[in-house]
Amino acid sequence: MHTKILLFYAAISIGSLVSSHKILTAVLSYIGMTTVIQIFGGISIVRVFQDSTPTAVVTTSSVSTLIITVVLCVVLFLICRYILSRRLNLS
Repeated sequence: MHTKILLFYAAISIGSLVSSHKILTAVLSYIGMTTVIQIFGGISIVRVFQDSTPTAVVTTSSVSTLIITVVLCVVLFLICRYILSRRLNLS
C-alpha cells in the first residue's frame, strides 16, 4: 500500500521537473517505474522458487518480499524528498 502511494508521488514529482507535458511525463514515469519493479520482482520470484521444499519457499519469499518493499519505499521516499526539496520550482 505504501509503496503504491510513494510510487505515485514519485511519478508526480518527476513529472514536475519538465517544463511542458508534465502530466504525460508523470504517467510515463509511473509506467516505467512499475515496469522496472515488475522485472525485479519477477527475477526475485524465480530465485525463490528454485528452493525445493515448500517451507523454504514460503520463508524465503516472505523475507525477500519484505526486504524488497522496504528498500523500494526508502528509494522512492528519497527520490521524492530530493526532488521536492532541491529541484521543485513553484513559480
